[in-house]
Amino acid sequence: RLAKLGTVEIQAADSGDTESREEILDTIIRLHTARWQSRGEAGMMADPKVRTFHHEVAAGFQARGGLILNALRLDGQCLAAIYGFQEKDRTYLYTQGFDPEHAKLSPGVVIVGAAVEETIQRGARACDFLRGREPYKEHWRPREAPTFRRRLRCLQSAA
Repeated sequence: RLAKLGTVEIQAADSGDTESREEILDTIIRLHTARWQSRGEAGMMADPKVRTFHHEVAAGFQARGGLILNALRLDGQCLAAIYGFQEKDRTYLYTQGFDPEHAKLSPGVVIVGAAVEETIQRGARACDFLRGREPYKEHWRPREAPTFRRRLRCLQSAA
């Protein structure tokens, strides 16, 4: 459906390309925040410290070749973007965002599909959608895996 409307492109933040990395990550942050604001909530990306953290993390993964950061464009306009990383033989898809005005074109499905294809091309053996049971994940028929949480408590001496 997208191809019938114009030129479709998947833009990847290539290694060393700071400008595309920053632009695509800012787009994800904008789309993610807008989605949560439409529900009357701020969302995790609304906090400037969280945004700064993700920009630093993305730069680190990009420097070592493990960043997954793609934008779906239709005639140059960004309809969706996805952010994740690869560690060893596993890709972790952290978050994505899409323009709700184009929801009927399923840009979220297209951008996830592009990330899964990139995972295969990179030689990863698994693509992890991380925790949560969001409906879009069911399209990919994921297998559930246990998740664990470890809490550490710091004991201070009474000295």
